[in-house]
This record gives sequence, structure tokens and C-alpha cells, in this order.
Amino acid sequence: MPSRAIQENFRFLVLEVTKQVESTVRVLTTGDESLIDSVYLKDDYIDNLRGFIDSKCLTVIRDAEEGDQRTVELARAVDIVTNNLERMADFAVNILRQYKYIKDHTVLRRYEFEPLFDEVLGGLGRVSEAVFQADVSEALQICRAEINLDEMYAERFRRVMSELRAGGEEVEDLVTTLFIARYLERMGDSLLNIGEAVISLSLHERLKIHQYWALEETLDVGKGESKGLSLETIFETRSGCRIGKVRDHREGSEGNLVLFKEGQRDKLVEERDGIHFWHERFPDLAPKILGWHEADHHASLLLEYLSGQTFQQVVLGGSGAELSAALQALGLTLRSIWEETRVDEPIQPGFLGQIAKRLRDVKKVHPDFGGASDEQIGALKVPAFEDLLRRAEAIEALLPAPFSTYIHGDFNVDNIIFDPAADRLHFIDLHRSRRFDYVQDVSVFMVSNFRLPVIDKAVRRRLSAVILAVYRFVQSFARDAGDTTFEARLCLGLVRSLTTSTRFVLDPDFAQAMYLRARYLLERLLAHEGDDWSTFVLPTNVLRY
Repeated sequence: MPSRAIQENFRFLVLEVTKQVESTVRVLTTGDESLIDSVYLKDDYIDNLRGFIDSKCLTVIRDAEEGDQRTVELARAVDIVTNNLERMADFAVNILRQYKYIKDHTVLRRYEFEPLFDEVLGGLGRVSEAVFQADVSEALQICRAEINLDEMYAERFRRVMSELRAGGEEVEDLVTTLFIARYLERMGDSLLNIGEAVISLSLHERLKIHQYWALEETLDVGKGESKGLSLETIFETRSGCRIGKVRDHREGSEGNLVLFKEGQRDKLVEERDGIHFWHERFPDLAPKILGWHEADHHASLLLEYLSGQTFQQVVLGGSGAELSAALQALGLTLRSIWEETRVDEPIQPGFLGQIAKRLRDVKKVHPDFGGASDEQIGALKVPAFEDLLRRAEAIEALLPAPFSTYIHGDFNVDNIIFDPAADRLHFIDLHRSRRFDYVQDVSVFMVSNFRLPVIDKAVRRRLSAVILAVYRFVQSFARDAGDTTFEARLCLGLVRSLTTSTRFVLDPDFAQAMYLRARYLLERLLAHEGDDWSTFVLPTNVLRY
């Protein structure tokens, strides 16, 4: 718990900000301009209080004993709230500065600002208890004030615009009135930040209000009844999805653990449908859906928590026996999927088209990659990468996959869970699952091992061994399945994965190594043009680093 000095000064700060807002509304509604100077003078005092609290909170965080995470979390929450309170006081000062430009004060009375101030003052009245009790119910009411203020501001904005379009002599006063309403709306933004800080304090994890509501709806808990829940973020995806572990410590729950995923609605609809896709044929491979909630733009999934480690964790930190078991499980699982879901109809994977869609993003990160012009190195003329891609299109058209299977669609090493106790694999992040060429998953998996940002020689040797082991397993499957163009398609798939993955690699040397390997593979493929594609052999040494 922060020191008594912090708590006392915090409560003084809340009180002073409340007085500032009360004085401001009195000026606007009664015209009592004698209060304006006192508001200006109090602004420095509020700044000093904020500075004192900031300093003390930093000291608390610095001196907190190891393991005293709760004190650190509370000090950080107080610091966030303090800065937002000071910002609200600044907005009050800004409103009074705008007030001085009003010529006809009946315009202000016509727009009835009292309800907006009531929302602000109602939120301020809940702040102290919300913070020091980590009260989610109070925090939600504070957040609700922001929503109400947004609606009130929008209604007044429309009225002002209507009056401005109608013409008249009140243009300056109407514009100033809109500025005043805007500052009140920004006070709502500060209240929202305060409410979210309290919610994050209660759940021990940073959370936005829409994410909290999604968690509440998906878990089917009562409004504001999340006390006893804890959220631990595992990671946030590049698409903006947030994934976290939720543990329920409430009475009778026995510490149940579930996985919570929140993000863009379209992405999570794809994820949900992908899980259903797998459950139809392989019910134990994907996690069970325990809850679903969707809104206009966001959605959330509650998933069965899968025990075990990601394949990436096994590769980087597991024992030799664990890695061997994981590789064996991977081979058996993939062969089972491919054999059971095989449909003997040709399918064109379109690896080069996938590169074309992402090449602009690659160039944003690495402008020198994928050039459209030939380069000269001494007497040697090096063809442009884009030219190589265009030349390879004719080859790709001759290499459709002879059959399709179920694929994961984003088969990275962190989307595979290995449970050593059950000796089985699970798949996660299934929003791209579909029927396709199995080589897509193979190439993505191989490059996701290669691109891991590890320079330790022993670990790199291990990664190379994993890549080679998977290649040999898939080569054996392709031979048994009569897939004679497997190696040539895998070469195209690796070109695709190596090239597009460079947009996620900021190390210029490592990115360059990936890009040059993609060029080399493409050139080897082009050099084989005109020969029997069943005789093409992938140069596997290219994936050693």
C-alpha cells in the first residue's frame, strides 16, 4: 500500500480538481466571473500536488520489496490516475479561457452544459474509493461517464453544425461553444483512463474497457463482479489480438484456468470457424470453445487451456528426449491429417501470388529487397528479384499439388502445443485453416524455425536438425503419396516464407541472409526449367545458419 502521504495528497488532489470543475460550471451557468482568477491560481497548486505524488509513486516502485507486486501495481495506478486528474483540471482552465470569448451568454445557456458537468463530477466522486479499494464496480461507473459524455457531446455537435449551416450572427459564439463542449468530452477521456487503470489494478493486467466487457461477457460473470479473477497476458499478436490466461480464484471455482482471446471481430470469427473446422474431423487437436462474445468491431473467445509447451519452447529449451518425442508426435499427427483428409483433386497454392501481396510490406522494412531493376556487381549482372518472380510464374503454373488436405494455415512453431504427459499435439491460432496444399504448412514450419532470432551455435544446430528431420519425414510422405512435384513446390513455398518473413525481422544481417536464400532457391528452380520436375532436388543446406 502506498504511503499515507501519497493517499492524503491524492485525496486532496481529487478534492481540488472537483472544486475546479464546480467553479467552472458556476461561471458558465451563473456568469459569476469572480471565480475565474481563483481557478487559474489553483492550477499551479494542482500541478504541485501531481508532481509530489508522481515523485512518491516512483520512490515506492523503486523501493518495493521483491515480490511485493501489489504495492507496485497500486503505485502505478495512482500515478496514472493522478496525471489524468491534473489533465482534467487543465481542461477546466481551458474552458474558462474560451468563456471569455463568448459575447452572448444566452448561447451557452441554450446548450445546457449542466448535464455534462454532472457526469464529470459524478465520475470524480467515485475516484478515491475506486482506486484504493480496487473496486471494479466503481471503475465501471467512471468509464460509463465517458460514454455518456460522448453521447452528449455528439448531440451538441450536431446542433452547433445545424445552426452554423443555417447562417446568422452567432458564428463566433457557436464555435466557442463547441470548443467548450469538446473540453468536457476530453474530461470524459481522462475519466475513461482512470476507470481502466482501476480495472487493470483489480485484474493485475493492463486492460481497456472494451476488453474488460468482452472478458465479463465471455466468462458470463455479473456486471462488475470480476473480483477474484486474474488475467495474465501471454502475448499480443501482430493482428492486434490479445491472448491471456484467466484464473478464477472466486469461491467454489478451484482456480480454474482458461484462455481468453480478444481482438478484431473478423479475425476471431475466422478463429472460431477454424476451430469448428478441425473439430469435425479431429476433435482433440484444437482447443474447445467455452465461450463466445461479439460486438460491432471486436469479439472474444474463451478457450480450453491446453497444458504443455509450444513447439518453439521445446526446440529452444527442451531436453533431447522431449524434442525427439515432439518431432515424432508431429510426424504422426501430420501424416494422419493428410491421409484422412486427402482429396484427389489438383489445387494451385499460388506461392508467388502470396509474395506479391506482401512485397510492399517487405520493402517498407527493407527497402533494398525485392528490387524491380537489375543490379551490376563488377562484370556480373544480377537480375532483379521481381524479374525472377515473374519468370517463375510459368513454372508454378505447371506445378499444381496433385491433391489437397486440411492445413493449419499459419503453422509457426508457436502455434503448436506439445503435451508430453499425453504425448500429443494441439493446434492453436486456427483462423487460416482450410483445405489446401500441405506444402504450405511445411514451408511455414521450416522457416519459422529458421527465423528464430537465436545466434547460439548449439541452438542453431538444433534448429537445423529439426528442419532437416521434418523435411525427410515429409519427403517420405510425398513419395508414399505419389506426389512427384513435392520438392519443386516446397522450393516455391520456402521462397515465399523466407521472403515475406523478412518484414518481421529487423536485424539487417539476418534479414539479408533470409532474402538471399530466397533468391538462391528461386534461381535454382529457374535453372531446372525444361527438365522433369520429378527430378528436382531441394538444396536443404540453404536452411542452415
